Amino acid sequence: MGRVTENKQAKRNSIFHSSFDLFRTKGFFQTSISDIVTKAGVAKGTFYLYFKDKYDLRDKLIAYKAGTLFHAAELNLSKTNIKDFSERL
Repeated sequence: MGRVTENKQAKRNSIFHSSFDLFRTKGFFQTSISDIVTKAGVAKGTFYLYFKDKYDLRDKLIAYKAGTLFHAAELNLSKTNIKDFSERL
């Protein structure tokens, strides 16, 4: 991965992590985009490079968190001796 791509990913991840923390502590409706970008340490314009609005961020954050959860579950399952999916159930 190139340096520019890594920087973009780092900014996007910072927005994800900051918004998740703020949504948990302040609530979704009480959290502003200004709150998010301040906590993430990015410019407001950077936010709009990745997300249309706070609702778009919420939807992408849910997908991001779900992907992270499933990836962790897959890693843990791969450490077991279970080979067949039906055995996993």
